[in-house]
Amino acid sequence: MKKAMLETGIILTEFKKGKIRDIYDLDDRLLIVTTDRVSAFDVVMRQGIPDKGIVLNQLSDFWFRFIEEKGIIKNHLISTELPRGIIGVVFYDGKPFRICQEIGQKQKENLAQRIMIVKKTKVIPVEFIVRGYLAGSAWEKHKRGDWWLKKVRPNLKEGERLPFLLIQHTTKAEIGHDKDLDLRELYQVLERYFGTKEYIASRAETIMGKSFEIYKVASEYAEARGIIIADTKFEFGIDIEGNLLLVDELLTPDSSRFWLKEKWQPGKQQEGYDKQPLRDWLESTGWDKNPPPPDLPEEIIKLLAERYQEIRDRLILKTKKAEA
Repeated sequence: MKKAMLETGIILTEFKKGKIRDIYDLDDRLLIVTTDRVSAFDVVMRQGIPDKGIVLNQLSDFWFRFIEEKGIIKNHLISTELPRGIIGVVFYDGKPFRICQEIGQKQKENLAQRIMIVKKTKVIPVEFIVRGYLAGSAWEKHKRGDWWLKKVRPNLKEGERLPFLLIQHTTKAEIGHDKDLDLRELYQVLERYFGTKEYIASRAETIMGKSFEIYKVASEYAEARGIIIADTKFEFGIDIEGNLLLVDELLTPDSSRFWLKEKWQPGKQQEGYDKQPLRDWLESTGWDKNPPPPDLPEEIIKLLAERYQEIRDRLILKTKKAEA
């Protein structure tokens, strides 16, 4: 099996190291490298999924361009081209030094399809989750009767299409689990972010409206290719000119729940193109969901690699071949 890329090999000072993405500061821009790392229950596994980072990068690149072409909202993407040399900063004795790290052929092969050069933005510390179907944590809450939808539609089944689109807001936690925000709490977060109470309700409404628009357009595109987008999350930031931009990743298996339309059947857990097989396997081991995680068996790694590549092929590659 092909080896997974877990580290980038870039020696510049990291702007941020996420569970999956390593981000480097290029002054007025950022370099994002999507690795093959995989996480579950907020813990990064010791093994990666070969080419997972390439798939995630290709999907985000496609969707960013697709949504912008639809005129809904611009995004932070500048380029996916790997420069010959990466100019950035390293620190020595607490002092910054600008260097240009040359990219060798082997490193270029590893990084070529994994990078994004993006605008720097001030990222709004909230994830906006749009749901078109009842699944995941929403289904668990509905089943327990822990939220308002149970009173409005008490007989909804697992995996059923919702009678209206729902949006939830959660904190963007660096460590641990995200926390649900009600509308009052969302306004409080936005007030702290923008430093003023002025127009907060209007700003929140704009962001939620954009989230619904993106979901609707993307869902129509995906369904025409046999894929249901059950739910997905969006993140936004403000650039130096004050423009609202779509940021982070977009409509990937790590941020969305994809189902095969022809196999969709309400009333049961759907077969998806996300990390559910990994979660199911981890649950079966009795792991307590604290580091260190158990080593992943080869069959789980192979299954996940195939699923990531299949959803990419269905949404992008077959479309490009048809257009050609």
